[in-house]
Amino acid sequence: MVHKLKAYTIYQTDLVDDASGFTTLGDVLSDNHAFEKLVDAVKADSCAPNNSVAISIFMRKYGFFLASLLSLATHKTRWSGSLHDIHIKEKDGDFRFQIEKRYLRKRMSEDLSALIKEYGHDVVECFSQKGRVSSFILWENIWGYVLWIYGQLDTDHARKDLQSLIENDVWQPFKKRSPFKRFLNGRSLDESSAEFKRVTCCLLKELPANQKCSYCPFKNLD
Repeated sequence: MVHKLKAYTIYQTDLVDDASGFTTLGDVLSDNHAFEKLVDAVKADSCAPNNSVAISIFMRKYGFFLASLLSLATHKTRWSGSLHDIHIKEKDGDFRFQIEKRYLRKRMSEDLSALIKEYGHDVVECFSQKGRVSSFILWENIWGYVLWIYGQLDTDHARKDLQSLIENDVWQPFKKRSPFKRFLNGRSLDESSAEFKRVTCCLLKELPANQKCSYCPFKNLD
């Protein structure tokens, strides 16, 4: 599949020859000015009252990006650029990601764990610290899209990868246990796919309009 991919768009992510954006994910995580620039852009779009809410909202978008990399992996293709090669674009109040085709290669046996480590764990931990928001909230923001995208793929390879992601081995040594398994909350993958329910709140309810996502654990507590 690697040599067949040209211009490719999937789940908020554009695979292009020359990526561009107003910043890169690597810059946001390593430079305070770039971090504040991203947070200000999210706040301007969403009216998020603070950094914690803004970061959680952004990570809902980023969940689509990580899901797109996992989707590529089910086609035996790995994108292997750095965090500085992930370009963030903003248009009409929405955020997208651009990455370059030259970083595509054939998937290796250890790549599922590497994808989760490099583009999941490292990103979540940094945003959790910078935004002062629970890493479990950010992981569940990602998990919702990961679960959805594997359901759309519905192949043996996708089902195998998804099963691996709720087992601990693929997360070690950087995490003791799979956070994704926690979000199943005792249910099976099929049950969770059929009726998705959050364990944590994504903080959307903290916006001025007091919205709640349709999966909010506090939805029926008004």
